[in-house]
Amino acid sequence: MAENWFRYEQPIEGSSGNIFLFPHAGSSASFFASWKKGTNHKCGFFPVQYPGRENRRKDTISPSIKELAKAFVKDESELLTKKPFVLFGHCMGALICWEIALELQRKGMKMPCAVVVSSSASPTERAIEKADDMSRDEIVDYLCRMGFIDRSITEEKEFFEYYLSLMKIDMMWLKIYDYEGQREKKINCSIYSFNGRDDDKKLLNQSLEWGKFTQNNFTQKLFCGGHFYLSDDPNEVVTSLEEIILKSEKQ
Repeated sequence: MAENWFRYEQPIEGSSGNIFLFPHAGSSASFFASWKKGTNHKCGFFPVQYPGRENRRKDTISPSIKELAKAFVKDESELLTKKPFVLFGHCMGALICWEIALELQRKGMKMPCAVVVSSSASPTERAIEKADDMSRDEIVDYLCRMGFIDRSITEEKEFFEYYLSLMKIDMMWLKIYDYEGQREKKINCSIYSFNGRDDDKKLLNQSLEWGKFTQNNFTQKLFCGGHFYLSDDPNEVVTSLEEIILKSEKQ
């Protein structure tokens, strides 16, 4: 098993299952670090660290979301088969979870109890603009408008330049992703769409399209807040994810 795929993880011996958390574009496993505080987890907790950032800054960056998913499944196949699990991806992380589920299905491996897509349009919708067509200021304006960052972060120059370098990589991934090629695909597990009630209405409607990509059940669950609702009350999100695993045990 590759040790570097996870950071701030909390394995729980004898737990009912595991939750794998995939961060949004420009982010890293540290986005989920605070989720460990004040929460009595019933399931193992595994924030995923993409190569090329934080403690994996020297690791080779995957050329695409699909290749990233394949590498994750290859490296973590043992952990993925140990217990029931949920894949949770926020924004861009949802596409990575989708590709992981497709790879598991293609290889005939154990499927997740559910793929939980957070603040994400369906895999046929381009949800982000092209980085190479935008100036630095246009990228900043776009990220602020979408709620990815607060404009005050640009004053922390060293950190912001590092963040921007990650964001450009992730936007490249999103630019070259094969959205059209996903239209006829379905996964044999449930899909849940987690959204903030105050998020962009267009995105809320697009997230309902995820129901077309499962052979199983689809459920949308709304939380208080906007695009980053999960930062407002992470305990509620974690509890909801654990309930999905516990529910699957009873079926």
